[in-house]
Amino acid sequence: MMMAAVGQAGDTVMFTELIGKNLQLYKMKNGYEMSLHAAVNFTRRILAEMLRSQKPKMVNLLMAGVDEGGPALYFIDYIATMVKLPFAVHGYGGMFTMSILDKYYKPGMQRTEALNLLKMCMNEIQTRFVIDTPRFMVRVVTAKGVEDLGLVDPKAKGTI
Repeated sequence: MMMAAVGQAGDTVMFTELIGKNLQLYKMKNGYEMSLHAAVNFTRRILAEMLRSQKPKMVNLLMAGVDEGGPALYFIDYIATMVKLPFAVHGYGGMFTMSILDKYYKPGMQRTEALNLLKMCMNEIQTRFVIDTPRFMVRVVTAKGVEDLGLVDPKAKGTI
């Protein structure tokens, strides 16, 4: 399972650490990890409780993993709205890449197809975004866990 967060710096650090530590505590208490679906619902509930308190957190989240039902990706926004999506993007780069994902994504893509689609998105960000981003950190969520592909230069020849 993997979680990506965007929002105010202090809020994202505090909230992701809180969720991460609670998921570890659950595993230590019960001897097994919480399912992705349960972890996403737990995260949404905590964010909703904080929203109603005096200390709301301005955090938008993507949570991905593999459950019994297969791979899943969830988006949770700062007001604790949760939705399961086939693909999602965060931040300013998402404004440039959502149309690419919308056009080229298809269910059941093979790993190489998905990585080539990711490469198209990274190239678009390099072309259109104001900030120079020569390399991107890429991680792949599989049934075995999270695989780190390291820093990737989308201009390099070949596949990721």
